[in-house]
Amino acid sequence: MYRFIVILLLLMSSLLLIFTPYIHGRGQINLYVQMLLYVTTLLGLYMSALFGNVSHRKLFVGLYLIIVILIISMHTFNFWIAK
Repeated sequence: MYRFIVILLLLMSSLLLIFTPYIHGRGQINLYVQMLLYVTTLLGLYMSALFGNVSHRKLFVGLYLIIVILIISMHTFNFWIAK
C-alpha cells in the first residue's frame, strides 16, 4: 500500500512540476499550487526513505531527489520546465 502512495505522490509532484507555470488565477492560487508541490514532494521523499526494502528506497529516493533538485534550480535560476 505504501508503494502505491509513494508512486501516486511521485506522479502528482511530477504533474505539478510541469503544470505550475500554466496556473494563473486570482489571488494566491499560484502560491497554493506551489506549496502543494513542495508538500507532496517532501512527503513522498520522507515516505520513500522510511518504508520498503533497500532497492525500492534507493529508486524512489533518487526519483524524488531529482524532483527536489529541479524545484531548487527552477527557483534559483528563475526558469520553468514547461515554458
